[in-house]
Amino acid sequence: MANIKRLKKEVKHITEELINECLAFQHFHPEVKEEKINAILKEIINKSSDIIAKINQVKKEKDDIKPKKHFNSIIKDINQKLIPTLDKLTELEKSKKE
Repeated sequence: MANIKRLKKEVKHITEELINECLAFQHFHPEVKEEKINAILKEIINKSSDIIAKINQVKKEKDDIKPKKHFNSIIKDINQKLIPTLDKLTELEKSKKE
């Protein structure tokens, strides 16, 4: 149970950091359309919600799944889905320069 709580806190922390990064980018690059940044923010929030839902699934289906395997897949999702959304800000910056 403590691992679930800690994992949720980590997902929340990562999400907050990504959102802060988007807002800072928006502040320092006012020429970039707000809709593009809002789309990235929406994507971050949706992916974070999906990951939290997946974490909550462990509690409901405790007997049906192996927790270690499930947690490894959640960590993989964080690394492959949530964090790479930050690359979209880099793409926006590169497209602005061209």
